[in-house]
Amino acid sequence: MIAEAFIKIRWRVHMVCRSCGFDPVVYVKNPKKAAEMVTEYMDRRALDPIALLRRPLNLPTRPLPVEKKNVSLKI
Repeated sequence: MIAEAFIKIRWRVHMVCRSCGFDPVVYVKNPKKAAEMVTEYMDRRALDPIALLRRPLNLPTRPLPVEKKNVSLKI
């Protein structure tokens, strides 16, 4: 039983992304909390002087929604 607990803890620790701090387990339960955790991680990383020496992050971004204009011909 103790071994199972250690295995679960080890699995849980390794689920968190080392680049951005994203935690998929928290995301499933509460997406807003997961977004806050990533923001906090990135803020801490920006203040860390050692992070300047690391290679830059290559994280995907979501495109902003584009408003479609009504382009109808008036005759």
